[in-house]
Amino acid sequence: MHKVFIASVLCLALVLTGCTFSSVMTQLEKYIPIALQAIESIISVLVQGGIIKTGQASTISNDVTMASSSLQDVENAVAAYNAAPAADKNTKLGVVITALEASQTELAQGIRDVGLNGNSPAALATEAGLQVIITTLATIEVNLPTPTPAPAWVHANAAKAKFSFNPWGVFKNNYPGQFKQQFNGALAHRGFSQFALK
Repeated sequence: MHKVFIASVLCLALVLTGCTFSSVMTQLEKYIPIALQAIESIISVLVQGGIIKTGQASTISNDVTMASSSLQDVENAVAAYNAAPAADKNTKLGVVITALEASQTELAQGIRDVGLNGNSPAALATEAGLQVIITTLATIEVNLPTPTPAPAWVHANAAKAKFSFNPWGVFKNNYPGQFKQQFNGALAHRGFSQFALK
C-alpha cells in the first residue's frame, strides 16, 4: 500500500509548462515553513506510534532533528539568495541547491531508519509523509537553473534531474493546497489524520 501511495504522488506527472526561475524560488520560499510544519506532524505520529519517546534520544529522533535543521538551512539559503546583489546571485543559488541536496539526504535517511521499525502504521505513515516532502523538494530543485560554472556535484547528480515525471505544473498552480492534500492523505491512510496540516 505504501508503494501505491507513492505511485499516486508520482502520478501527478505533468510536463513543465510556463515555469520561471522566480516562480520556483517563490514556491520554495512558501514551501519550507509548510515542510517544517509537516516535520512537526511526523514527530507527533512517531511519538503516538511509540517509535520515539519525547525527550529520549534515538536514531530516529536524531534524523528528525537533522531533517528539520536542514530545511531551516534551505530557508536561510533562500533568504540569503533573495537579499544578495545581482553579482552574488549565482553563488547564492549554488548554496540553495546544496542545501536542497542535503535536506533530501537527511529526509531519505529518516525513511531508511524508520523502515527498520517494521510495518507499523506509524512507521508507514512517517515513510509516506517524508516521501511527499522529498518528492516536492526534488521537483522544486530540478526546476532551478544550474549555477555557472556548474559545481562537480551537479554533474554527479545529472541523472537525478532527468525525471520522467514533473509535478511542477500542479505545484505551481496550487502549491500549498496540493502539498497539504498529499501529505495529509499519507497520514490519514494509516490512521493519523489528527496530525494533518491545517
